[in-house]
Amino acid sequence: MALTQRGFDVYTPCVDDRAVDLIVRIGSDPVQFAEVQVKTIRLAKPSYIFMRKKHFAIGPNRYLALVVLQEGQADPDIFFIPSMSWGEPKAPFVSRDFEGFNPTLNSA
Repeated sequence: MALTQRGFDVYTPCVDDRAVDLIVRIGSDPVQFAEVQVKTIRLAKPSYIFMRKKHFAIGPNRYLALVVLQEGQADPDIFFIPSMSWGEPKAPFVSRDFEGFNPTLNSA
């Protein structure tokens, strides 16, 4: 909704099987599109956003839309973060590989 209010054309995929929640038209000459993954957090308690690498590919036209809900605030804060921020991560963006971790074997 925030994007359409700012004049962007926003499309939703029929199926979310590629970790893309929105397709946003960002240009008209030439026409360009951005793939957007949306994540929401509440700041009422300490938390962080976990992005699985196999579901969030780094690329020039991929973005994270981070929606931050705060108690007592009517409208959320929305941050559009280029996926390239994780290409060479610096705080607060980190990239961790958990060598030897297999979630199917380690879930209890």
